Amino acid sequence: MGSGAEIKDLLTEILTSSEFCNVINNALSSRLTTTPAISPTVQVPTLPGRNTSETPPSSRMSMISSRIHEMFPSIPRARHSRSQSRNSSRGLTPFEKEVFLIKRKSCEETLKRNEKFDAFKDGYAKPAVKLYTQWKVGEIKQHLREVFQSVLTNTDFDFLMPVSGYLSKIDMEDLNGARLKALLRQKPLYLRPHVDLVQDDNDEGTFEETDYTMNDLEEFPDIRSLDDHTQNVNSFTLELQALHNKITESVTYFNVNREDIFLTCKLALQRKSFNPFNRLSVNFVDSDENTEGAIDGGGPSAEMFRLCMSYFLTSCLFDGNNESKNLTYCIEQLQANNYYYCGQIIGMSILHGFGGPNFISQALFDFLLYGIDGMAPNIDDVPEGTLKTILHTMHDCNDVVDLQNIILDEDMISISGWSFISDITEKEKLIADVCKFHVALRVRPALEQFESGLKSCEIHHLINKYPSDMKSLFCFTATKLTFSKMKELFSPVLNPQGSNLRSIENRVLGNYYNFVADCEADDLEVSLQDILIFTTGCRTIPPLGFKQTPTIEFLHNTTKIYPEASTCALVLKLPVIHTNYDAFKDNMIFGIGNGAVFGLQ
Repeated sequence: MGSGAEIKDLLTEILTSSEFCNVINNALSSRLTTTPAISPTVQVPTLPGRNTSETPPSSRMSMISSRIHEMFPSIPRARHSRSQSRNSSRGLTPFEKEVFLIKRKSCEETLKRNEKFDAFKDGYAKPAVKLYTQWKVGEIKQHLREVFQSVLTNTDFDFLMPVSGYLSKIDMEDLNGARLKALLRQKPLYLRPHVDLVQDDNDEGTFEETDYTMNDLEEFPDIRSLDDHTQNVNSFTLELQALHNKITESVTYFNVNREDIFLTCKLALQRKSFNPFNRLSVNFVDSDENTEGAIDGGGPSAEMFRLCMSYFLTSCLFDGNNESKNLTYCIEQLQANNYYYCGQIIGMSILHGFGGPNFISQALFDFLLYGIDGMAPNIDDVPEGTLKTILHTMHDCNDVVDLQNIILDEDMISISGWSFISDITEKEKLIADVCKFHVALRVRPALEQFESGLKSCEIHHLINKYPSDMKSLFCFTATKLTFSKMKELFSPVLNPQGSNLRSIENRVLGNYYNFVADCEADDLEVSLQDILIFTTGCRTIPPLGFKQTPTIEFLHNTTKIYPEASTCALVLKLPVIHTNYDAFKDNMIFGIGNGAVFGLQ
């Protein structure tokens, strides 16, 4: 007896043979006199560019099946085409999403009930669009274009998700169907086009008047400078300004010590009368309990928050490199509520106009934006140590047996939920799951405590509403060096005005500023970054700035022709012997370009 497949092939040959077709035609002729005869070669209308003069066996099989069904209704029609359709998506995991296509590119809020009804009526909404977890972002976009082809013009669009009544843009980098499903969960998907899809001459829009003026923002310089790429006051700046204006006339007194900045700040936060919206009065006390300076006029608050950020950067609350920190899980810190106080101090720093930490990782920011399901940490987010070494070994491994042995031998892998791997194609998912367990799920209590601290200052909702602007405050962004930035960064140490030495220093300083301007214009062999490295040892300005102000000094009473630098004291020492700019420039280029052997201390 042959196998099932052999029997099926034999039956197919019989049913599609010309002899069998003739037998069926003769049998049908007495029952269906109006039905045209079946032939192994049936003429059908010819489609452009396709030769269809001969019907393939599969089509003949379908015709015969239909004829038999007419004579014997109890016998179902063949389902060959449906089986093919199912087979084409075999191995893919589908999910369905309610999708709304927004008409206006400036829309920032979710649709209300009546607006949703109109969207469905006009074709701008679909109740159950089928997507697949294995699809990449390009495939998802292409499918959505086809779904909305009747109303979507030839323009690109962004993916958004609803968060507290507002629309939050979804980062499309490394996005796929699986992550999109995890981010949205039960929420609908919004599509926002880059151009308006409708034009209405009568729609002049609405504008909500505010009392804020440019003069008002002059009193809040740090907030005004958050968006360097525009001179206009955008909606994010205005909303942050409005939040700042909620600060009351009540005062919270901070008596802090530089040597124990976090503990002394917590004493103020733990008072029953504390409110993050109170005005701040910061008083620094040294180790001899002597007060430093007057009650806060702005500078002491900035210094306190800077010192707190510096403490957090190196504390046991965070782990990772200085440009991408994740929260740790420390039971003592959790019981002391320190993750909460950390989030609260960061929120207060932004609330009172002194900026953010600038060292939060993308994974931690994703938690604040999307929740724990939206986190997608990778190996770089895992703390240095045994686990990271194991993950790198797994990443380089291409043998499923070796991977299985690692799972069995290493508890840190098995506790992540994996006890068996059946195919090497599962390796990437295995690594991703292990990273998420150790960076996110295991640390969840600390994450939620940190988030609560931010919410106490009403900062968290701004992350949902303005993710790009808030990311620039939380995450590290390398500052582009410019002439203005370099001039602002270094403070010259000058002799008294009118002295002979001051006259020399003015001439040298002028040559130096011309040198910096030429470096910015790429007219020289050295760059602004080369000057920064020569003086500080850093390629970029650190997220929290330098611990002390870099200075410019002058090499008086010497015949030295090259610049010198002290990377520990952050001092750039300029030669004074050159009487013209060209000689100064040439020797600066040589000295900085050979900084490994000249001038560094």
